[in-house]
Amino acid sequence: MLGIKEFMQDKEQLVCAIKYLLDVGLPEKLVVLVTQAKQPYVNKIKNGKLHRNTKIEEGFKLNSEQQNKYEIVKKILFMPELPTSGIGEQDVIYMQLLKFFMIPKDKIIELYNNLAKVKVSRLLLKKKIDLGNFDSELIGVDKKEYLELMIEFL
Repeated sequence: MLGIKEFMQDKEQLVCAIKYLLDVGLPEKLVVLVTQAKQPYVNKIKNGKLHRNTKIEEGFKLNSEQQNKYEIVKKILFMPELPTSGIGEQDVIYMQLLKFFMIPKDKIIELYNNLAKVKVSRLLLKKKIDLGNFDSELIGVDKKEYLELMIEFL
């Protein structure tokens, strides 16, 4: 059972983590994923309606769970090219994953510059793609960590 002091420290750490991730440029949707906070709460902090006076301390660090999730998200957002040749099933899932992580369509088209824009656009429109089937080790993310992250978010 947490005492009031521990509860307040946890809440302040969460607020600082949210502000830190927003300052880094992470979209709200991904801040929710990393911090496990509720969307309206993150939105109110972003808009300055809550915790306006809370400042991020110099040298602030995310807790280990948040840091781990943030590292996975960063690897996905870095958008490395897959070491596959041509356009395979993993490429289609990867495109959908990038779309899910709110990467602009133009950036995805740029990543797959060997394909026509129309082809990439059609692949991005596919609805029945299971993001859990993506081989995350192709981009340097452990499969178990990737699946845990996706299960929490979906």
